[in-house]
Amino acid sequence: MSEPLENIKVLVLTLYSGEKQLDECTSALQEQSYSNWEQKIFRFLPNVEAHRRLYREIMRRAGEFDLFVKLDADMVLSHVSALEEMVGRFVEDPGLDHAVFPVHDWYSGRDIMGVHVFTGRARWSERDDRVFVDPSPAVPGTRCVFSDDEAVAEHAPEPTLEEAFLFGRHRALKIVQRGRWFKNVGQADFQLGLLCSVWEMFLASEDLRRGAALWAAEEVFSNAERQLESKTVSWEYENSIKSLQGMGLKQLQDTLRSRWSPGLILSWRRWRCVSLPAAVKVCRSLGARGAKVLRLRPVNH
Repeated sequence: MSEPLENIKVLVLTLYSGEKQLDECTSALQEQSYSNWEQKIFRFLPNVEAHRRLYREIMRRAGEFDLFVKLDADMVLSHVSALEEMVGRFVEDPGLDHAVFPVHDWYSGRDIMGVHVFTGRARWSERDDRVFVDPSPAVPGTRCVFSDDEAVAEHAPEPTLEEAFLFGRHRALKIVQRGRWFKNVGQADFQLGLLCSVWEMFLASEDLRRGAALWAAEEVFSNAERQLESKTVSWEYENSIKSLQGMGLKQLQDTLRSRWSPGLILSWRRWRCVSLPAAVKVCRSLGARGAKVLRLRPVNH
């Protein structure tokens, strides 16, 4: 961007579904050293519709703002210069149109991606994908993932038990990807690895909320659920949460241990959710020869 940093106008877009961190999210924004920003909050929308409205808002208001920051309600900027540093990346590289910055995830204890920042040149086409609802846009310039940067925000600090439960469900649905013939193998592998880190943190911290995330993931693995309609706790999840609350910490650890400690079940999950879809993808890309391997009809590309 050719403008001086202080002249760049930023719109912060926040999706809110009852997360307890919203006040912290907005307070951290107000404390930022960079002050040329506004915030818009989308409240209690179904998951797919929430993302569609957010991306439409960016395209609709591309002439009013220079940058758009997608900062979810469970993300709290971790230092007062975080917003200034993100804006600065676009000043350094005028061709940059989409940047992704790391956040520190409470559940796994890892840095993950993250906070997305777009210029008004970003464009989205609407897709009917109910699992991966936040696709990368088409941009005329460059896209960069700043994975080596310091985390700009804390993800889900001190969540409620219900939020932890939904976190586990959401991640597991991105692993199983039911209803998708072409599996996103990279996503499945990443999400499974993330939940393995949650297991390690659960053992180290003995925090029931991390156990709740894994318990919820187990339910997804054992049922036929295909998508997360909303990031609020609905009535059909209440019995599961009550069962979890009635279980002692040691019993929960013992129940989860055989599934998340390195061993047969975890290896089978990795094969089923990562290795097998990768092999299928390769075979289908080979057309008739791959179809013969899979005992399928040839694929028309």
